[in-house]
Amino acid sequence: KQKTAYEIYQCDWSSDVCSSDLAFVGSAKYASTFFPRFPIPRLLTDKQVSKSRTVWKSLPVLRQLNAFLDAMCPVNVVHIVRHPCGVLASRLRGQQNGHMAPLEQKRWQLDSVRELLDTDAAQGLPITKEELKPLSPSAIYALLWAISNTKAMNDIEHNPDCITVRYEDLCANPVETSKRIFECIALPWHDQTEQFLSQSTSHDSTRYYSVFKNPERVANSWREELPATEQQMIAELVGNNRAGRLFFPVKADG
Repeated sequence: KQKTAYEIYQCDWSSDVCSSDLAFVGSAKYASTFFPRFPIPRLLTDKQVSKSRTVWKSLPVLRQLNAFLDAMCPVNVVHIVRHPCGVLASRLRGQQNGHMAPLEQKRWQLDSVRELLDTDAAQGLPITKEELKPLSPSAIYALLWAISNTKAMNDIEHNPDCITVRYEDLCANPVETSKRIFECIALPWHDQTEQFLSQSTSHDSTRYYSVFKNPERVANSWREELPATEQQMIAELVGNNRAGRLFFPVKADG
């Protein structure tokens, strides 16, 4: 059944979608002003749809992965974790370029961290509920990173159809790491995939959302962009948390 522009606009877009999806929805809204029943063509046949794999990229779902696994099983999960300093630096760069809203302390973020500090995902975080309010927006952002990613790691730990991968490993060894992901999710490897990886990692676009990037530069640019004080603050906050230990050396006792 073909969807009209109005029907697409009326969909619930509360989950995370890519920028191209948002642009399409905006275009659909505009088109519906002049063409209320403007048809959206179906580009795939039933046979193609039956052979396709649905891929859903989402950040908000990290803290509810267990519920999604229970409701949608069988399902594969590829959990990609980036260094928290890299995540924060990218967020601030997006803010500076006008792609993202200013990073500020919000009530819902404080409430989320406060509620989750008593859970297993918060183990290793050297902070109490009473110490949250004076923290900077960057610190709250780092705590949410730690809790969200540790929760996801805990949820998929014993599921053979799911995998946690460091973003930095994808950048350092894109083909080898991608093959490991494809093997886990039972997706056949194709020459076109390897060709795309070669092409996308050999060009370096300055566009914020471009997939054509120098992976080594992208993975490590935060070391020059983020102030040393911010890097140290993040290391002290999340370094002993499960997700944090993927990136920070474990401190010896005593």
